Amino acid sequence: MKFLFLSLTSLVTCTALASPCDGVDTSLSESRKNQLASVIPKKFNIESTEILQSYQYLHWHVIYINNHGNDKGFLYFYDNPMQNIYLTVWDGSVTNEESEIKKFILSNAKIIPSKLRVCIEHATRSNAIKTRQHPLL
Repeated sequence: MKFLFLSLTSLVTCTALASPCDGVDTSLSESRKNQLASVIPKKFNIESTEILQSYQYLHWHVIYINNHGNDKGFLYFYDNPMQNIYLTVWDGSVTNEESEIKKFILSNAKIIPSKLRVCIEHATRSNAIKTRQHPLL
């Protein structure tokens, strides 16, 4: 009985620790951050940007940036963000609007894998980022 209780406790603990971003590559080296920071401003004709986070799943990349001139934003890329144009942009200020980000992704980036979509929804809620559609940063 004691073994069963410990097993159930371990199962509940492991399940509680699982993240919607498990399986999504969120690593971001300083080198990669600098590379992206040198290329992304050129895509938007802005002076500079700060790369805050990167999410990669299969061929999809979502880069979370702050250009210090507008709100922080998520840039959606298919394949290499260094070479390709972005698919769409999602930006905003602080709040917790899960349904807005989900509707935006399903409308404007509906072809991204659901695993990445769920991760971005989670990241948005975790960072308390209010998102709203914006044509450019």
